[in-house]
Amino acid sequence: MDDILLIFGVASALFFAFMSGFRDGGNLIAANVLSRSVAPQRALYLACAGELLGPFVLGSAVAVTLGREVFDMSSLEGQAALLCLCAAVVSATAWSLLTWWAGSPAGATHSLLGGLLGGFVAAFGLSGVIWSVGLAKILFVLFIVPIAGLVVSTLIKGLTKMHLSRSAEKHRKGQWLTLFVLSAGHGANNAQKATALITMMLLASGYLNSFEVPFWSVFCAAIALTLGVSIGAWKIVKIFGKKTFRITPAQSLVSQGSAGAAVLAACLLGGPVSANQTVKSSLLGASPAERQRDTGGIVMKDIVVSWLVNFPGAAMTAAALYWIAAGVLGHGMGSFERIMDFMGQ
Repeated sequence: MDDILLIFGVASALFFAFMSGFRDGGNLIAANVLSRSVAPQRALYLACAGELLGPFVLGSAVAVTLGREVFDMSSLEGQAALLCLCAAVVSATAWSLLTWWAGSPAGATHSLLGGLLGGFVAAFGLSGVIWSVGLAKILFVLFIVPIAGLVVSTLIKGLTKMHLSRSAEKHRKGQWLTLFVLSAGHGANNAQKATALITMMLLASGYLNSFEVPFWSVFCAAIALTLGVSIGAWKIVKIFGKKTFRITPAQSLVSQGSAGAAVLAACLLGGPVSANQTVKSSLLGASPAERQRDTGGIVMKDIVVSWLVNFPGAAMTAAALYWIAAGVLGHGMGSFERIMDFMGQ
């Protein structure tokens, strides 16, 4: 049974990575394509190249944060831990699919973090989560990076407006570079979420003795993300184009560069981020004043849905999945039993 759960969990983690690329791919290239700064086919090639290479060159700080600093490592042993991790990734993937079907903002990072917290608390109680430095760092980075993208793009727009409006159309290579950097940061950040899950599953099943990310998991996650971007990009570009304004080459250069820098910094700091929110908030900062209300509404909707719907929804779904599966397999129902005992049931 442990091997079956492990195979299912690894496959689910890679499918989650695929969905991350599928959902975010269009947002990565939309500004470049809609501003006609980069030809659509070239934009897709650059994005796929960044997604593929980013996980190999930007380290594993995000995976280490998720795997070592947030959850009690002593809990990662046995079938109960495998069930907990499988419940978390299934919940996160289900919410990603649900929001895609409903046409709502993705919030996949919020769903994954919510699923992990819900699963660990359901299995091991509040002691299964380290509620101090590690979790605080994740929540802080997840919240602050979109704001950083907004601030940086606003400052760059104000400081270089005259120069960019004259030269942005000429500096095609700058557009290519910002798109590649943003895609590499997205690929690294999202691949590390999947590899953290896989590494924790290998620890729980006894195939690893310490938290060391296997190379094959990085390779598989990078492939899954790249496939997701290549398949999902064009539909999301069309949706993005309907919901926002006409983008100029200068706005594209500023917003993509700001978003890429913010996501790259988060990777190096070890914090998982929402690239979707960061791209849109950076575009808000680069947009003209008369258009900021429309774009600001899109960004605020993303943030509200991610934090107030996806995050708690994924946590409750993961907890319910764990309690049901654990009950069926005879592991008891973890913290649910303690809650019932406390209530005198």
